[in-house]
Amino acid sequence: MPERHEGRDPHRHDRENEKEKILPAYHQAARYTNEATSEVSFDQTQQAIYETPCALATYRLLLMPDNLWHVVGLGASLPDELRQRLADSLATGELVSVTAATDPGYAR
Repeated sequence: MPERHEGRDPHRHDRENEKEKILPAYHQAARYTNEATSEVSFDQTQQAIYETPCALATYRLLLMPDNLWHVVGLGASLPDELRQRLADSLATGELVSVTAATDPGYAR
């Protein structure tokens, strides 16, 4: 029987693949260093969604204990114009993967 190394999880890769399988067609996230900057991006994202019929939701998250703000967009495939508006809004932060931004063990 193979030896299990301390701290190593042989099923980690399987769980990461499962997370990727459940993500919607559009999934983007950006990290912000402060509340004000994340709020501007979040408001722009909400406005874009409001003005364009789509199946999309946006969230603004504060992840503790590092007090890192995130804006996350999740939904179905988007028209190119809306995709560009969201990309412009999220570009004001540092783009991160959605799985990293929503993982409780996530660290900078």
